[in-house]
Amino acid sequence: RRVRRLASDGHWVYALAPGEDASAAAQQWSSYPDCSGHQQSPIDIQSDITQTPVVPALDDGLRPAYLPAHAKFWNTGHSFQAFEGGVDPSRGRLHVRGRAYDFEQLHFHVPSENLLDGRRYAMEAHLVHSSGPSLAVLAILFEVGACNAFLDKFWERFPDDGTTGAEGAAKGVLDVGEWLTDATLAEYYHWTGSLTTPPCTEGVDWQLLKRVEPVCDRQLERLRSGLAGSQHGVTVNNRVVQPTNGRIVSQTTPAATAADARADGSPASDAVAAAGWVVATNFGQLVGDAILLFTVVILMYGAARYVAQRVDDSRRRRMRMAEMAETPSETLSDAEDYM
Repeated sequence: RRVRRLASDGHWVYALAPGEDASAAAQQWSSYPDCSGHQQSPIDIQSDITQTPVVPALDDGLRPAYLPAHAKFWNTGHSFQAFEGGVDPSRGRLHVRGRAYDFEQLHFHVPSENLLDGRRYAMEAHLVHSSGPSLAVLAILFEVGACNAFLDKFWERFPDDGTTGAEGAAKGVLDVGEWLTDATLAEYYHWTGSLTTPPCTEGVDWQLLKRVEPVCDRQLERLRSGLAGSQHGVTVNNRVVQPTNGRIVSQTTPAATAADARADGSPASDAVAAAGWVVATNFGQLVGDAILLFTVVILMYGAARYVAQRVDDSRRRRMRMAEMAETPSETLSDAEDYM
């Protein structure tokens, strides 16, 4: 049976001693065979399109349908985590290129695990989703700057003294959909990898957002303090970068490229015009008109399906918010505790 719990029941560490960075020497994790597999995460992503090809099929591939839900905010022993994990439809879902994945939990790594062009960021968030036995992770990078307004809605609920376990953890209502919108998820990198903690299960569908979020020193310090208390003084929880082993990392169309393609005289526009001329010339105007009509019908059908899906998601979200308003959290009673 697949083990999906990210907090380990065994003994594994990120660094050999307090004050040290994460290291491969500390992360042997030999008790978990999958950790030595060939599709491991995290990785170092190259943003250059010559190394990470643009795949238009990825565009508009992430559609959020998260719902406000009751959450626990706890230290797993290796991370700050919101929600206990496991499938709970009340938390909503993420549509990944047409497939619906249930949202399970959100946790954080300091510093970031994935690198972008060799750069390590201050922090990284992982939202774990599942669809049957399949897993999908949505990763978000943070760089030092202003305090993150969304994190501040619940960040102080995480224990900074090393207390671990979900039992007795602070509770509240968390609405991830308030943070992650269609616009937020528009651009991302994609690859197949693994969980970054034991058991390092492979076959995970990864998406790393191109959009980088801010995080301030105060927020980072709370996470480091909590980790120091639960990891015997070690204040980091990032796995070292793993080899890609020939895996293809792809990306959505960069915003600038997409805008250029819409401009007059762009290569994309020229290609469309040329294709239309070939069709009209070689197969006749009638065939060309038939193809155009067929294309319009397909586009209208796709648009209708998308609108229907978004209407349904919006309805579910409104219903869920109404339910949350009627049934406050076990430990929260004031309106100001609604996040």
